Amino acid sequence: MTTQPVEWPKWQRPLILLAINLLFLTVWGVTGWDKIRSGIPPWFGDKFGATWLAVFPGLKASLWILAVSEVAAFLLALGALVKLEFVGRARPVWLATMLVFVQLSLGQWVSKEYTGSHMIFM
Repeated sequence: MTTQPVEWPKWQRPLILLAINLLFLTVWGVTGWDKIRSGIPPWFGDKFGATWLAVFPGLKASLWILAVSEVAAFLLALGALVKLEFVGRARPVWLATMLVFVQLSLGQWVSKEYTGSHMIFM
């Protein structure tokens, strides 16, 4: 028994890519801006204080690296939206580059929240 690849109607791919683009735009925009606006949240030290991130590069630097990465992912999402990558005329380069969400999985893994890491990645 072999499975055949699913043939999707041509109008579905752009809608799926647009939904992914808008999701990333929202997630990275909100989280990046919140970190920049609010600074280090009280829970950050509790969650990562006992990990190697507290030693290198340090909790403060870790938060700012994360914030800058999230803002960069937001800008990539914005660029992908402006370039209309979801339409399908060109390869979704900016949209694919935005997969910086792996860093969130790293944070879950470092703090030994393996289930959360799996859920973020999925």
